[in-house]
Amino acid sequence: MFDLAGESSIRRGLSLLPVAVALVLILGSCAAPPEPAEPAEPGNPDAPAQSGTTIPHPPLGDMEPVVARTLEAQRAELDALLLRGDVLEAERAQAIGRLGQLYQAHRLVEAAEACYRKAHALAPELFDWAYFLGVLAARRGNLEEAAAAFEKAVELRPRDLPALIRLANLELDRGNIDRAHALYETARSLDPSLAAAEYGLGRVAAERRSYQEAIEHFDKALTLQPRASVIRYHLGQAYRQLGQLGEAESHLSQSGPVKVAISDPLMAEVNSLATGAAPYLIQGNTALRDGRLTVAVNAYRLAIQADPEDAMARRSLATVLTLLRDLDGAVEQLEAAARLAPNNAQAHADLGAALAEQGSNESALQHLQLAVELEPELQKARFNLASSLARLGRFGEAEEHYRRFLEIDPDDLETRSRLGTVLAQAGKVPQAILELREVVRQDPENAQTQLNLGIALAQSGDLPGAIAHHRKVLDLTADDATLGRTHFNLATFHLRQGDRDRALEHFRLALDHNERLAPAHFNVANLLAGTGNLEEALPHFARFSELRPDDGSARLGAATALMHLGRFGEAKTALDEAVERIPDEIVAVHALARLLAAAPDSSLRDGQRSLVLISRALNTATVPSYVETQAMALAEVGRFEDAVDKQRAVLAEARKLGHAADAKRLERNLARYESGQSCCAGPKDVFPAR
Repeated sequence: MFDLAGESSIRRGLSLLPVAVALVLILGSCAAPPEPAEPAEPGNPDAPAQSGTTIPHPPLGDMEPVVARTLEAQRAELDALLLRGDVLEAERAQAIGRLGQLYQAHRLVEAAEACYRKAHALAPELFDWAYFLGVLAARRGNLEEAAAAFEKAVELRPRDLPALIRLANLELDRGNIDRAHALYETARSLDPSLAAAEYGLGRVAAERRSYQEAIEHFDKALTLQPRASVIRYHLGQAYRQLGQLGEAESHLSQSGPVKVAISDPLMAEVNSLATGAAPYLIQGNTALRDGRLTVAVNAYRLAIQADPEDAMARRSLATVLTLLRDLDGAVEQLEAAARLAPNNAQAHADLGAALAEQGSNESALQHLQLAVELEPELQKARFNLASSLARLGRFGEAEEHYRRFLEIDPDDLETRSRLGTVLAQAGKVPQAILELREVVRQDPENAQTQLNLGIALAQSGDLPGAIAHHRKVLDLTADDATLGRTHFNLATFHLRQGDRDRALEHFRLALDHNERLAPAHFNVANLLAGTGNLEEALPHFARFSELRPDDGSARLGAATALMHLGRFGEAKTALDEAVERIPDEIVAVHALARLLAAAPDSSLRDGQRSLVLISRALNTATVPSYVETQAMALAEVGRFEDAVDKQRAVLAEARKLGHAADAKRLERNLARYESGQSCCAGPKDVFPAR
């Protein structure tokens, strides 16, 4: 037997909160990405504020209660200060800028920028407000305004590394290569261990096509910050330009999203002002992006502690727990998220996906069905719903949902492949073959679909076609699980064709790729035993029994082989284990009863126990071989007359059916019983025990 192989049936779709202000200045190919804010009016950071400018008071209705209270208190304190007539301009600027920092910490970016403009106008000699204006202008993509603000900041504080690096990045992005180079050099002279400066100098060298020099700078930056995988992308590109393709491929394959970082005290101060769950969510998102999963888990748990009703924080935590393979923990968080947002389709979709991955298909089904009802266009939820239905054997319903998915997205080959799989599972083999052939036509490198098509062809009786597609799988993948399954199926096909040698070869290859493939061990053992290689068969029978301890068939097979090898004591041990583990395995019960009644080694005989066991077998069916064993047991306990009666009945049946070989054995043992002797069996008398 073999099963239809299926693709990974769960499509994860967990959402995360957007990353807000980071604790460190993140350096990439350009300035930080814009935050979701409307552009403010461009202007010179040194321009005086208009006399009518007011301090912004944005609505706080959607903020966390603790955040709203903090902002309201700060605004009230500022309003009171501004009403006083004895406050210096510098003090006013400080209070307004402080409110701007609070706004920025809580992602009220427009309000923050307005505060910074007012503060900078009141105290243009202060570094902080020019710097923050540059940060926010860069984030909304206004490079000219950002550069002007950072120029002012650097003028006010020439040795400030974050300002130098931010300005250098902006100049590089604006095409001012020489100016960027000078700024990076200044930063490096202030701190030779600054990875951001080496990284920037490498980018400058690459812009000037000095690729060897660029590589030297990138190497230094990578040594200083080994986790900054973005550097490897630039290294790979530089090596590619030099024609060193091996080095290029090595670095490009290791590139990733982790950027070069530089300590930024001002931005850290902003983050320290955040209250509620938000700062922990920011930390969690940053850690998750950088691959620091344990840190992300701790941050998200703190966010939930700060606001237990934050459903998004719980879904984010579930995402990381899933990556850490803590499915129980992920399900716990997603169940809470679904309770907090009962009408949120994505929350139910996420929970359904996690439950399905956990193997709780019935529970998964409820949430996935609800997700699809709430939002019929939620394709990931529909795909997972169909997959859960298929795993529960509800192939018709699964087919319906896969088809509805394809109505919306007919080009999704994974879904079409899954449709072909459930059609085959439902017995609609011709339709399955059509769907799977179409996937293979468009994506001939898809090993999983090639495998499924081969299995469907085997179901249709086309063994040559099945074998051909399975052989293609062997050329397409190096995955041990898939290769093991493919070789197992090929062995099965060859066995059906009567080619036992090829079948044995592929069963062995299946075990090379998956040593725990229990059915392959059983088939190898049987094929070896069938050709007389009994000693070689025994380890495979034993391994099958280890992998499937509740299946007695291998112990029976091992006992048969041991009998033929004359190792009756070991055969008895194997049968004792089989009967103890599976009392209802009547074949094993009968085999042990016969061995106890007629073993050539008299020390192994136990006629009374044999009678008890054979009675259990006869209670299930009156089979001639069972009656023959009963006669053996009766003779062993000295009840020869009863043994003769049973033996004569079995002999008459054998003669009637024309079983000459059986008749000769029965006649020989009948003569022993008639003369008052018990059976002294050889291997063939004990087995086969049909």
